[in-house]
Amino acid sequence: MTVKSDILRYASSNKVFTKRKLTDCLAGNPAKPVAARSVSQELDNLVRANTLTRIQRGIYTVTKNSKPEFFYPVSTVLTQLNAQIKAQFPFASICMWDSAVFPPLMHHIPMLNYIYADAERDAMDAVFNFLKDSLGANVFLKPDRKVYDRYIAGTKAIIVRQLISESPLQTVDGILTPKIEKILVDIAGDTEFDFLQGTEIYRVYKNVIEKFNINKTKMLRYASRRNRRKIVERLYSESI
Repeated sequence: MTVKSDILRYASSNKVFTKRKLTDCLAGNPAKPVAARSVSQELDNLVRANTLTRIQRGIYTVTKNSKPEFFYPVSTVLTQLNAQIKAQFPFASICMWDSAVFPPLMHHIPMLNYIYADAERDAMDAVFNFLKDSLGANVFLKPDRKVYDRYIAGTKAIIVRQLISESPLQTVDGILTPKIEKILVDIAGDTEFDFLQGTEIYRVYKNVIEKFNINKTKMLRYASRRNRRKIVERLYSESI
């Protein structure tokens, strides 16, 4: 978990709380004690983001009508796979996630069993070859539509994709995972998310907008880097 998610979890069960009690709670976690300085920095960030309100010095509450941050739960399978990859490529930035993120946001739910390993361009081929050789599973490198339709749709697969620089990311349990802004942009054009086309992608956007806080500026900046800003703007505006 991140310090931010720990604070928001504490705030959700404590309508009004003090910085001292919050710090004592997080610092007393034997599994992962949090330093007081880290708590102070993240509290300041959350206040600037209007997620928390500082009532008075050292006393906070959740901002009225604020939405929670999107949190991506990391599965055991993903944790184990990430450990294997990082042992082989300790210095490469690799974002790990899977298709389990989609069903709670969809209406018609197809069979989805995909793992996405988003690797930097220079590491993509090496990561793909390592996974293909070590797992002997259905592993694909940047599949096009024909490959996706013929060999991936409806199967269990690992898809190695390019990690675009300045992608919105977060670290959860030591694993680099996507922020919701990256997910919304990626599904707006990448072949491996074809199962979300038509009305389903609007449903995903609508559910995300209603349920979670979205940094629209960050989302559109990333969309521009992926040359799909107009598409994302349309999806967003038509889903409000």
